Amino acid sequence: MDSGQRAAGSGQPAEKDLNNSKSANALWGKVVLALRESKYPALHVACGNLRDITLTGGVLTVNVKEEYIYNLLMGEENLNLLGTLLGKINGNVMLSIKLKTEHNEAEENIIKLKKKFGENLKIEQ
Repeated sequence: MDSGQRAAGSGQPAEKDLNNSKSANALWGKVVLALRESKYPALHVACGNLRDITLTGGVLTVNVKEEYIYNLLMGEENLNLLGTLLGKINGNVMLSIKLKTEHNEAEENIIKLKKKFGENLKIEQ
């Protein structure tokens, strides 16, 4: 288990009908609602704005684009709280928080071209 993943329950695979984005968002929404009643308003607001959620193989993955939000979620107390809340909602699902870095389209195209043409490609800026 990586540092961004916490067991929320037994770690057993979730039911098959949970393996889609609608279910992932619904499950995360329940965690966010539970946070609303907690003493962590900043965490509630931060989590409420996250939309890139997936559920695969019994792991609810929250993809975070901003590093400061990722650091907030990865704080030991916050991560334990999120795992506990998820465990109360569905004890068969584990929580994973991932920092999602994005390349811009131009960088991605340059990487593809370099792979295709190798040293024959000269890029001027």
